[in-house]
Amino acid sequence: MPTSLKPKDLDNTDLHAYIIANELIIDQFKQIISLFKQQKRLQNMLSFIHQNYYKSISLQDIDESGNMNIAQCYRYFKMIVKMSPYDYLIHYRLLKSIDYLSDSTFNITEISEKVCFQNVNHYIQIFKKAYTLSPKKYQKNIEKGIYNNANSFSFFHLTISIQHK
Repeated sequence: MPTSLKPKDLDNTDLHAYIIANELIIDQFKQIISLFKQQKRLQNMLSFIHQNYYKSISLQDIDESGNMNIAQCYRYFKMIVKMSPYDYLIHYRLLKSIDYLSDSTFNITEISEKVCFQNVNHYIQIFKKAYTLSPKKYQKNIEKGIYNNANSFSFFHLTISIQHK
């Protein structure tokens, strides 16, 4: 190390400690930058899902939006969101379907198509599994005034919980 770069008043032991401390700080900055990049990737993938939930979306489409490969995307979602990208997409579609169920001008088949379920029976089955009642029953309960605010019924406020992690 040239003497001009050596901090003044440090002997070799102190200099070694100084170098190690600087390396640790650099490593911490690298980790912070990596976390910011990962957060940005997750934001990109979630935004992609939120903007395209009504279209046919593949896992490859999601991972490309986050500039990841499929395996990375899957692991990252499981680690951060605690579910697979596909499961998140399904839950988001269910959440969006509740908005449509609140509008009695749409029937269940139209709603399932609007949120990109290819099969209305699959939509009904998934909805029942998530909310313990059928979409039609839920829609009737809204009409009866049982639910004041459709989204207050939803168990999947994922976008809010993810932003606060």
